[in-house]
Amino acid sequence: MDFTLTPSLAWIMPFVAGFLLARYIYRKSNEPLPQPLRTDITDAEIEAAIRAKRTVEAIRLYRQRSGCDLKEAKSAVEAMTRHIHPHGMPYSVVPPPSPTPISDAHIEAEIRARRLIEAIKLYRQRSGCNLKEAKLAVEAMDRRIHPHG
Repeated sequence: MDFTLTPSLAWIMPFVAGFLLARYIYRKSNEPLPQPLRTDITDAEIEAAIRAKRTVEAIRLYRQRSGCDLKEAKSAVEAMTRHIHPHGMPYSVVPPPSPTPISDAHIEAEIRARRLIEAIKLYRQRSGCNLKEAKLAVEAMDRRIHPHG
């Protein structure tokens, strides 16, 4: 009989059992404890965090409310951001509202005079939108006023 196989099995079996036990313990300790869902968090709170450019906080609030994973929460907050700001996050500062009301006629007068930057400033003051939205709106007005360039 060959007894060389038995001693090697005597060393391998405890090693494998210890390895599997250690893996089980390690995985079990790294699993996050289930957190109770916070039903007190509203969409308005998440949207307020998005408007304040606190995206990480918005994702955290969404995860606490829904119990979803990080990737799903990030996707959901990005979708909410696109809904709130259709042309992307408003990283530019919106000018303060004008003390005198600004009408389309004021903006159109600036466009007719080919002062597009001033028209964009007026549009932003009137609407409170970000720079990109104002630029797109003024360019659309410019195409309507000057259809052939």
